[in-house]
Amino acid sequence: MEIWINPACSKCRSAKAELDAAGIDLPRDAAHRDEWIAAMVADPRTIQRPIITAADGTTVVGRDAASIEDVIAHERG
Repeated sequence: MEIWINPACSKCRSAKAELDAAGIDLPRDAAHRDEWIAAMVADPRTIQRPIITAADGTTVVGRDAASIEDVIAHERG
């Protein structure tokens, strides 16, 4: 899984801090998705939820109406 953060976002900084504290320092690219998934399974506190993925691969953290509307639009095509 790629991880993209907004350094100004407290939730992103918290997730990054949790990963750092757990000693997880994985490259943030598609080639390391399996490692990221395993790391998040091992420590679910690092994940913002809900994560919603449309059929076309568009993925959002559905914490606000705009994000949910975006993924619905992608699902409908």
